[in-house]
Amino acid sequence: MIARSDAAIDGSIAWPAEPKAACGAMLMCANEPVLSAKRQRRLVEQVRRLPGCGEP
Repeated sequence: MIARSDAAIDGSIAWPAEPKAACGAMLMCANEPVLSAKRQRRLVEQVRRLPGCGEP
């Protein structure tokens, strides 16, 4: 899962198109213990831009 999280956070692959699914995927990635500090910050920024997703 971490490779997919890294790729989605970095923009190499797209998050799911449906907002609820994207939110779920982002929150799963936020729980990955091996995200670098830079990727964690980028992910938090992406989550905050998604209406109704909340905080990771």
